[in-house]
Amino acid sequence: MKIGIRPEDIRIATDKRTAKINLDIDHIELLGRELVVYSTIEGNQIIIKTSAKENIEGKKNYSFTFSNEDVLLFDIEDNRIFL
Repeated sequence: MKIGIRPEDIRIATDKRTAKINLDIDHIELLGRELVVYSTIEGNQIIIKTSAKENIEGKKNYSFTFSNEDVLLFDIEDNRIFL
């Protein structure tokens, strides 16, 4: 099994009570009104899409969060999605 979260469903953690994950930002890409943020966890690339209004800089550490409802589970053998 693998988990997946759509890049637009990951956001900067602003609430101290929210579960979060800390990421070191590898690099960012400004695409008009959208900011694409790249990081890695244990060798796996993480991509986050957010508003260009967010004050995110490359080579820094940020806390991100997502809703449990946004998590997708994949069977890696036949690419089935479990909801």
